Amino acid sequence: MSDKQDAEVTKIQFIITRKVIMMEYHTVDARSQADAIRIVEDGHDDYDTHYSEQYNPKFDSILYTYKCPNIHNGWTDVASDIEVGSFNWHYNGMCVGEFTDEDAEMCYECAGALANGYRALTREELQHLSDSYGVVIE
Repeated sequence: MSDKQDAEVTKIQFIITRKVIMMEYHTVDARSQADAIRIVEDGHDDYDTHYSEQYNPKFDSILYTYKCPNIHNGWTDVASDIEVGSFNWHYNGMCVGEFTDEDAEMCYECAGALANGYRALTREELQHLSDSYGVVIE
């Protein structure tokens, strides 16, 4: 998104990393050391785990969650003259309401709908979904 001032931030999360070194102690019945190593490499499940070292947490980055401009709307590929609720009418998806990709302008559902040439649902279509399925509309 080129101008972040236009996008409403709905959540800020801090990404924190912590390096942890863990040791697995395998007790293996084998004919040789090489066979024992091969058994462990192939996925031996009988082992104990011990933490040998744990480092201090460090700040990695900030994850911003933005409000999609199409929140509470959906998309369809049917013509607008198809009767709402009829056998031929359907919708293809609903806005997920938020996105985290700082280069995006909307959520993945809305971006995909636009890329596929879908149209936004009308007020009547949204009202039908609200009445039939409890979809939240504004």
